[in-house]
Order: sequence, then structure tokens, then C-alpha cells
Amino acid sequence: MATRSLPGSSAVKRWLPAWLQGGKLRRRARRLQLVETLPLGERRIVAVVSLDGREFLIGATPQAIALLSEIEPELELDPVVGQGPVPDNGVVQ
Repeated sequence: MATRSLPGSSAVKRWLPAWLQGGKLRRRARRLQLVETLPLGERRIVAVVSLDGREFLIGATPQAIALLSEIEPELELDPVVGQGPVPDNGVVQ
């Protein structure tokens, strides 16, 4: 009687021994990550996605996805005034 290989069985053969031995599978780090979403109703969302350390604001509907803006890294705000960067010497003028 001949045995047949199932589709994807080679991947299972590589994964199963590591899983049975309690080992962790090595996965490549993801370049694209969903950071945050905000539903706007009617199946519309605004989302922040990260790609290679850069963040982007996107809008999505069932018909389309649009790049709204690239998000610049945040500046540390002055906690007393609530705006503007904190001076290097920490003294607020």
C-alpha cells in the first residue's frame, strides 16, 4: 500500500518536532504591525500602522484604504505648560 503525502505536510513535519519538544518556532519579525484602531461607524476606521519603525495614519472603508498621513515621532511636551518641547536644561521660561 502506497502512502500519500498531504499538502503542507512538510511544514507540519518541521513544526511538530519543535512543538513536541516544547521548543519555540523561530518566526521572522513582522515588519508591519497594527498599532491602534478607532472605529468611526458604518464600517469605517482610522488606524495607525507601523512599518519598519515608521508610523502611518490610514483610513479604511469596505471599498477603499487611504494613506492619510505619516506620523512624525512625538516630541516630549513640557508637563507644566502642556505644549512645546522641554528645554535641554529642564528650565521652563
